[in-house]
Amino acid sequence: MKTLKDFNFKNKRVLVRCDFNVALDEKGRITEDFRIKQTIPTIEYLIKKGAKLLLMSHLGRPAQNQKYSLKPIAPRLEELLGKPVKFLADCIGEKVEKEIKKMKRGDIILLENLRFHRKEEENDEGFTKKLVKLGDIYINDAFSASHRGHASIVGIPKYLPSGEGLLLEKEIKILSKVMHNPWRPLIVIIGGVKIDTKIGVISQFLKKADHLLLGGEVANTILIGKGLSLGKSLAGDKGIVKKGEEDKSSSSATESRLRDEGGKESEALFDFAAARVYELTFCPSNTISLHPFPIKDFTSLIIFFAGRDFSLPRV
Repeated sequence: MKTLKDFNFKNKRVLVRCDFNVALDEKGRITEDFRIKQTIPTIEYLIKKGAKLLLMSHLGRPAQNQKYSLKPIAPRLEELLGKPVKFLADCIGEKVEKEIKKMKRGDIILLENLRFHRKEEENDEGFTKKLVKLGDIYINDAFSASHRGHASIVGIPKYLPSGEGLLLEKEIKILSKVMHNPWRPLIVIIGGVKIDTKIGVISQFLKKADHLLLGGEVANTILIGKGLSLGKSLAGDKGIVKKGEEDKSSSSATESRLRDEGGKESEALFDFAAARVYELTFCPSNTISLHPFPIKDFTSLIIFFAGRDFSLPRV
């Protein structure tokens, strides 16, 4: 994949796929701007090179709900960049195209939430071409969304010269080292909502990591596999396939495989019966353990051990 150094951005309209999927409070105020800050180096580089920047992102899983508007992101970008960022109330259409025609070198436009259009997630060709019409060059700086087969991720590169932003470039380098020549001990933390979209990654790191930590709804799914009641906790069990579940004589089986969103079962076998629930700060090796460890944004923590003793610090 090409990098920023491979392009001449002067006077070019550059579509930058960012990840501004940040946490907002009930009043729509940003509570965590880490992802916004991580994209600033790419934006500043493009400004320096004389580009006209069109920033794209998704936020949440909206059904055209203004709660998920990207409008609050614009003033935070202005603070971080020290220059104006014009927010547009849509990401395609005549009004958007009209505003883009007014742009000068170094100008920045933030487009509205891509997912306000269902066709973004469907990778609809018509929607893709409407996005393509806005720019001359496409830069992907949204590593955390790059596994999605959406129009702004896989559709646009089919039609425009494309490359990776500084953040995506850095993420790929780090992940490549982790996969091929990792630091030791290697501790991997995975959070999120749908476990079925993360099965491939989890299976790979079960083979490579010394410790694999799962949090959020991903962890809750594992607890469902253990047979624990989670009350109103968010979780999904469609990613769990119980061994022998179709065999009446094996209905009490506790070993399970995890199934991805495409229906393919992972090679890794999870023994949920081996899981133990702890309120202590020490977790024995060779077990799967739950610890109410207050890592930010993690409601619970699952630890898959690879045969080494490991202690959690008291907090």
